[in-house]
Amino acid sequence: MIIRGGPGGTGGGRQGTTIELQRGDSGSLLQTCPPVLDKYEDNTWLGNMNRETESVPGEWPVSYHGTQEQYVKAITEGNYKPGDGKVYGYGVYSTPDIKIAKEYATEFRCKGQKYKVVMQNRINPKYRKKCKIQEDYWLVPIEDTTKMREIVKKAIRPYGLLLIEV
Repeated sequence: MIIRGGPGGTGGGRQGTTIELQRGDSGSLLQTCPPVLDKYEDNTWLGNMNRETESVPGEWPVSYHGTQEQYVKAITEGNYKPGDGKVYGYGVYSTPDIKIAKEYATEFRCKGQKYKVVMQNRINPKYRKKCKIQEDYWLVPIEDTTKMREIVKKAIRPYGLLLIEV
């Protein structure tokens, strides 16, 4: 399954729209695009809306974060909750691999169907730390908890909500 990023969501989705993507090795995928265009100082971090495969200067890499259904609203508002820091350090974890993120997502039921929630983000490479043992684990370190929201806003921005059918 290939998922491309672009302003407002993957595959050229528009903000606030829902897109059903094809069934792949991760199951059926439903995506919605939270409104992010013009939410921050500029839109460079999202890349070029009309691109096919090339990155553009200033574009942040895509990352995924598996979560629980109950945390989606807080995350889309920029309130990522840092992990406990027992393995790689205190901060917000994500990964460039959707399959890894899916493993961390919690299953829930809706209308008789089981799903997992994975947030699609753009992560600022200036604040991203690749974990030494596992380079597919990315960390936004939070060293000063009084500045947590400010750090998260500068470092990791959710721009897609993926519901994966399991």
